[in-house]
Amino acid sequence: KEHNLFYEKIFISKSTMFNIFNQTINQSECERWDIERKIRLSASVKAHKIKICKSWTDTGLKHLANKLLKENKLGKTGNLNVNYGKKTEVLAIEYFKILTGKDIIKCGLIFDIIRPWVCASPDGIILDKFENIQEVLEVKCPISCENKPIVDGDKINLKYLEYDLCGKIALKKNSMYYTQCQILIHCTGVESCTFLVYNTIEPVIIKIERDQTFIRSLLEKMTYFYFNYYL
Repeated sequence: KEHNLFYEKIFISKSTMFNIFNQTINQSECERWDIERKIRLSASVKAHKIKICKSWTDTGLKHLANKLLKENKLGKTGNLNVNYGKKTEVLAIEYFKILTGKDIIKCGLIFDIIRPWVCASPDGIILDKFENIQEVLEVKCPISCENKPIVDGDKINLKYLEYDLCGKIALKKNSMYYTQCQILIHCTGVESCTFLVYNTIEPVIIKIERDQTFIRSLLEKMTYFYFNYYL
C-alpha cells in the first residue's frame, strides 16, 4: 500500500510538480493544495515538530505521526488569527513591493525535487530588476501586534524575535518560523529568505540566510521519520 502511494502520488515528475504549483496558487483555498500537503511533510508545521521531537523512539515517533496525521481544528482563536493573517498578508506584500520596488511572484505548492515528500508554500518569490529569482518571501501578520508596536524600545512584543549580538532584530533559531524559512530556502533553491513581520505601525524586515548544516540535519530526520512512520 505504502509502495503504491509513493510511486503514484508522491514520486512525481517535474512537469507534474509544475502543474501542481500552478493549480495551487490560491494555497489554503485550493483543495489540491490540502491533498498534496497531507501526504507530505510541509515546511510550516510538520518540519519543526520533527525537529523538536524529544522522544526519538519507536513509541515517540509513532505518537508524533498520529498527531501530525490527525485533522486539527483551529478553534475560535485560531480561526481569528488565520483570517486576520490572510486579510492582512495582501497589504503586507503590497507594502513590501512599494518599499523595495521589486516584483513578487505568487506561489503555489513547491517541492524538493530530490525529496518530493518535502514541500513548502512560500508567500512569494522576490525577483531582482532583471526578473531573476532572488529570494523567497515569508510574511507574518500577528494579530497580537495589530494595535501595538512589534518593537517597543528594548521590548520586543513577539516571542519568536530577539536582539542579536549586534543589537539587530533577529528571528530566533529555535523558533518554528526559522525552521519554516530554512525549508522554504531549500525547496526554492535560493540562498536567503526575507522574513516580513507586518503591522500598520512599523513593520519589521529580517533577512534569513541559508543554513546548510541546519537543513542537512533536518532533512535526514524528516526522511527517516517519513519512510518509517508517516508514509
